[in-house]
Amino acid sequence: MNKLMRFVVLVMGCAFAGSAFAASHVDEVWTCKLNEGKEIEAVHAANSEWVKHVNGATDVGEVSSATAESIVGDQEIFYFVDRYPSLAAYAAVKEYLDSDTGKAAMEAIESNFEDIFDCTSNRLYKFTPN
Repeated sequence: MNKLMRFVVLVMGCAFAGSAFAASHVDEVWTCKLNEGKEIEAVHAANSEWVKHVNGATDVGEVSSATAESIVGDQEIFYFVDRYPSLAAYAAVKEYLDSDTGKAAMEAIESNFEDIFDCTSNRLYKFTPN
């Protein structure tokens, strides 16, 4: 990822944080690309479904997600920024998603993801107020 894109992701993460900087949290940032013929609105709908399911299936505090889209440049590339209240919450969600129960529950949601977009990389950031 070039310097400009890193800056955009960082600024977007800070904007997404808003008043949440009052406490530590972790953000997982996914780099994704729309599949040919798909629209970003389908990404928003699928992501909302994922957030609703994760929050209903786990008891880790509120997990949220935002989609960062290019205004200029390659508009097929976008980012998900998934916000977890703590590293422990992140680990608990990942444990659930890797469990047999989580895999079965997420099967339809994830197959919809695969139809709409492909994510090639992710990073986990910890935000701590200074």
